[in-house]
Amino acid sequence: MKRHAMPTSPETLVRYRAAHVGGPESRRVRLFHSHAYLDHRVAHRIAEARAFMGLIRRTFAGTAHLEVHSFIPAPAGPHPRGSFEVLFTREVFADYVSWLMFARPERLDRSVASISGFAVHHFLERLAVQEAT
Repeated sequence: MKRHAMPTSPETLVRYRAAHVGGPESRRVRLFHSHAYLDHRVAHRIAEARAFMGLIRRTFAGTAHLEVHSFIPAPAGPHPRGSFEVLFTREVFADYVSWLMFARPERLDRSVASISGFAVHHFLERLAVQEAT
């Protein structure tokens, strides 16, 4: 399946937001993302985070509404520690976030946020740069 066909694609995000333009921002949110943060100075914490990343992929392999992104083993950009990102749609929000609450390793911090407002533009710009390289 090509990237543009994915529910997490930029095209799908833009179409969804346009279809809900008259509603409140909370209804215009199509995508969410989570970051898992790890202690990048400790080798077994890096291994633990990679294993958890694989577990997320296996657990949610049956849905196109969630995609796991690159593992970044050191601080990068606004992220103060090593991390990886997971994009997911509102269709799997409750399943993924509730699973994440109980399944994550104790030493792995996580954050969950919507991709809305200014974040939509930042997200689309970041994807355009990634696809161009």
